[in-house]
Amino acid sequence: MPKHLLRWILIPLGILIFTIVVVIMTALVVSSSLSMSSEAGGYYAAPSALEMEFSDAQGMSAGSTSTRSYAAYDSIVSNETATTATDISQKIIKIGSLDLIVDSVDQSVTQITGLATQLDGYIQSSDVNETTDGTKTGSLTMRIPSASFEAAIQSLKDMAVFVSYESTSGTDVTEEYTDYMARLTTAQAQEAAYVLILNRATTVDEILKVQNALGDIRSEIEVLQGRIKYLNDRTTYSTISVYLSEEAVITLPSREFRPWTSVKQAAQTFVVLGQALITFGIWFGIIGGGLLLPLLIVIWIVWRIVRHYRRKKMNI
Repeated sequence: MPKHLLRWILIPLGILIFTIVVVIMTALVVSSSLSMSSEAGGYYAAPSALEMEFSDAQGMSAGSTSTRSYAAYDSIVSNETATTATDISQKIIKIGSLDLIVDSVDQSVTQITGLATQLDGYIQSSDVNETTDGTKTGSLTMRIPSASFEAAIQSLKDMAVFVSYESTSGTDVTEEYTDYMARLTTAQAQEAAYVLILNRATTVDEILKVQNALGDIRSEIEVLQGRIKYLNDRTTYSTISVYLSEEAVITLPSREFRPWTSVKQAAQTFVVLGQALITFGIWFGIIGGGLLLPLLIVIWIVWRIVRHYRRKKMNI
């Protein structure tokens, strides 16, 4: 093939290959730049409306208003917040403790049980024991409405011969209770929002994300409801612990006093004690002698050897 013809074929082919390489390199550089811009925040994909609603629901807090309008839980927030602010009365946990000396523990237990029933309360626990001297002791725990706490304390003291210990205390948990109520209201509003969003979710990723959020918020709701229930119980019913004891009673013996019988019993005890001492001496003499004699012999032999070496050393 002539050289000029070969030149006209190779030059265009080289230009074509060079152009293809330049285009490919330019495309790679542009793609890399876009990727770096996206990672640095320069490239932004607008979130979907559902994602924005989910973000708003997660960002709710007590007393806040969402940037979007969700009638279902907006009404919950407004109604429950108003209820929380107006309907919560002062919450006080009242606890009392009494140590009472009474004439009869059994009779006092019956009276205290009747008092609890009369005050619309109940006996939570009760225990009665008899001591070695024949008297009895008892302990009770009673729950009565807080409004009757002071009256119950006074009635219990009136039953006693003597009050040896008295203690009462009151803890104001109104602020704690109000806080739990507010948090519960917010959690229930979030739950309602998540339910609305879940009904509109279409992809598997959206459904799983909302279901996880629902599970977390429902667990929180259960914890808050349990704490509120506990505080309601402790503030609605006060607790009074009562310890009962009877006065010591001196009783005269019913049998005839016979001093000669006591003398004979003492003499018999003396004889038995003497026999025990003699028996101990015999055992000690036989067993102790059998053990001490070899030991004494060994000590004597060692002493003789040491003495012999000392004399020998002095003579040297």
